[in-house]
Amino acid sequence: MTDIELLKRSLRALRARFVSGAIGPSLSPCISEVEIRAFETRHSILLPAEYRYFLTIVGNGCVELFKLGEMDKGLGFGTWAENDGFVGILCKPFQYCEAWNDLTGFPEYDPDKEHDEEWLAEYNKKRDLFDERYFKPLDGAIPISDLGCAIREWLVITGSERGTVWYDDRSNLEGLKPHRMSIDKKLSFLEWCKGWPNG
Repeated sequence: MTDIELLKRSLRALRARFVSGAIGPSLSPCISEVEIRAFETRHSILLPAEYRYFLTIVGNGCVELFKLGEMDKGLGFGTWAENDGFVGILCKPFQYCEAWNDLTGFPEYDPDKEHDEEWLAEYNKKRDLFDERYFKPLDGAIPISDLGCAIREWLVITGSERGTVWYDDRSNLEGLKPHRMSIDKKLSFLEWCKGWPNG
């Protein structure tokens, strides 16, 4: 049996768990190869095999997973646009290989000086420069899940980390890190799916 056949078998088993109600009833309908190819062509990328087959065999999203091209927006969901200030350029390689949390330049807030307009203006200037660097759009990855409080998970689609899932806790100044099965092994998309409740 080929790797692709084994992958499809694993995904069919995952779909069966949704259908039986073991994972949850929120599975969205599958999308077609034509729709996936259109997305790939539009962004000049190829989606990782595990994710691509998930979309065509299991479904286009569920309670744990955004639909292709969507993310959380306000109290609901909406489409993201490439290079929109959050999602970067998809065909550019994802730049990280290991956990990252560079807080260089983060200004310390002094509540005793909050009424000092000159100090506050300088603080805000430093904070803006820090935010611009720290929260820069992620190239080569798409948001796939929202964990609340602006904590998200990303699937890397371009570069050496292609196919792995990363945890984004920059909202709490905790940076980015790959999900791991062990010290030596990062989670692939399918392995990440298997970590869902009763997955």
